[in-house]
Amino acid sequence: MLRMVLLGAPGVGKGTQGQLLATAMSLPYLGTGELMRAEMERATPRAAQMRADINAGRLVPDELALDIIGEMVVQNEQGFILDGFPRTVAQARSLDKLIEPRLMEIDAVIRFQLDESEILRRLLLRRRADDEAAIVRARLDTYSLNEEEIVNHYQGRIVELDASGDEETVFDRLLEAVREVLPR
Repeated sequence: MLRMVLLGAPGVGKGTQGQLLATAMSLPYLGTGELMRAEMERATPRAAQMRADINAGRLVPDELALDIIGEMVVQNEQGFILDGFPRTVAQARSLDKLIEPRLMEIDAVIRFQLDESEILRRLLLRRRADDEAAIVRARLDTYSLNEEEIVNHYQGRIVELDASGDEETVFDRLLEAVREVLPR
């Protein structure tokens, strides 16, 4: 099976494309955003802290994110598409430590590339609470600060993907990218 990470700034289409790919490949889609939003709906101190961090454009603390996501990764060790995690090299290392004892590894990282002006346009069209202009800018800045280190961490497993264009065009490119990393 395939264990894959979708990497890219907020708004590049990882969620949409990840869900399409999960269906096409019969793999579980582990959308970090969805998992985090579900967790934030709960009336717990952890959920309140998560809401405060996200509303300020900050990442959820690593330990918290790893607890939530790690559980889902371990439950789906035969294969998964992980969207939105890791976002920092510390998270990537923590994920490695979590899965290595289970003789698992991340097989491929699809890096979604998109012009920043298009990212901003897409995010502002979504109109979620965490998609207001100032928060969007903070999220993009946070992602940019960590991107190079993450790419270096996954060197040799990165497949670049042009995320511009309509949903179908990007999905066709994604399928081609995945074919590059599937065992022959």
